[in-house]
Amino acid sequence: MLSKRQSGFSMIEVLVAIVIFAFGILGMVGLQANSIRFQTDAKFRVDASVVAEDAIARIWVDRANLAGHLTTGTSLTALPGGNLIIEKIDADADPKTNRLRVTVSWTPPGDDTHSHVLIADINEN
Repeated sequence: MLSKRQSGFSMIEVLVAIVIFAFGILGMVGLQANSIRFQTDAKFRVDASVVAEDAIARIWVDRANLAGHLTTGTSLTALPGGNLIIEKIDADADPKTNRLRVTVSWTPPGDDTHSHVLIADINEN
């Protein structure tokens, strides 16, 4: 038989083990939540990069209509709160070179606004 000093000790050991196990599970859930958040953020960054590269590619194909591609803000459905700005900036080099800045911005739910900026030099024909 157990002495009076040892009675209930196994129950305390079980409760401590359950608490340790619960903290381990909570830690794993937190890691999974962070992983999903980082994965979503990476997807938005990739999508923004693709949109910016696509805009530059369209301009390269239609260089004669450069002014028609410049925008002060176009809404994007591919990104939450997405916005596309294409603007011509001064190029110090060759006067036949058009330097463009493509800015893609987006606002993920519950987060600050992020942006991806791409600068490209487009030579005239």
